[in-house]
This record gives sequence, C-alpha cells and structure tokens, in this order.
Amino acid sequence: MINRVSLSLITFFVICSNRIVSAQETYLNTFKNCLNILLVILMLFATNSYAQCGFGARNSGIIVTPSAATQTTPNIGAEDYFLMNVVNGGNYRVSTAPNGTFDTQLSLYNESGGALVGYNDDIVSGNILSTVTFTSTFTGQVRVVLNRYDCRNNNGGNPDFGVEYSGTAI
Repeated sequence: MINRVSLSLITFFVICSNRIVSAQETYLNTFKNCLNILLVILMLFATNSYAQCGFGARNSGIIVTPSAATQTTPNIGAEDYFLMNVVNGGNYRVSTAPNGTFDTQLSLYNESGGALVGYNDDIVSGNILSTVTFTSTFTGQVRVVLNRYDCRNNNGGNPDFGVEYSGTAI
C-alpha cells in the first residue's frame, strides 16, 4: 500500500528527473533545488503518526509488579499510563489483547530518564490491539502509556479497559 510519504517521494523523483533531463546546463542548481524539496517533504512527514507516542500522559496512579501469571490492571483509557516494576534481566509482556475496546498503541519507557523500552501499534496486520514483549536492561519502573491509534488521547467513544501484563524475574 502506498502511503503519503511514498507518494510524495515518487512525485518528487519524477519532477526532479524531468528537470534534470530538460536542463542539463543547470544540473547543479536543479539538483540543489530537488534536495531542498526533499528536505521539506521529509520535514513535513517527520512527525508521521506511525511511531511511538510521547512520554507524557495522565498518571492513572496504578503501580504493578508482574508475576508469571497474567494479570490485568484496573480500567484505564487513552493517554493514561501506569507504572510497572521490573528487574534487570526479567522477561515481560504487556498487552491490550483481549480486552481492548479501540485501536491501541502501547509505548513503554524507562521511568527514570524516559528512554524507550518498547512500542507496538498492531500485534499483526489486521489485529488492531497491541503487545510489547521485552527483557529489562535495568531494575526500576517502566511507564506503560496507552494511546488510541495515531496517538489520540481519547477512546473514540469506547469504554476504558484493563491492560494485561506478566513477567518473570531472573
């Protein structure tokens, strides 16, 4: 499927190719102009919504400590986060399946410093729920941020739901 960025880049190269062929003596200037256009296109789409959502969100007040058994948080909504205690070397899983009521995104950050730990938009093509599995490289807390697709901060009229989590520490 061709997205906006791909279509823009294809258009860009067609325009640039035509300019270069028709004006060989001004090749260098045309090339510079094309690079400037490419830079503008890249800047326009640099905030494309196909990436993790931001570190900020509303604190749900929930703090969890995972165990091998799958557990579920109390209900939270889009742009809420909860904290999950982790241990260096532990294996963890966070998922909006099967409880999710809207197209979800999960972004996980190290609470101490904000480094990205994991992100997922769709489990697989056609499944709009999200799952992140990771091995912790630190002992502390992970901020688990729930968003609706495209980093929207509302549920789109759908109810809040519990997020599943589990983990095993070494």
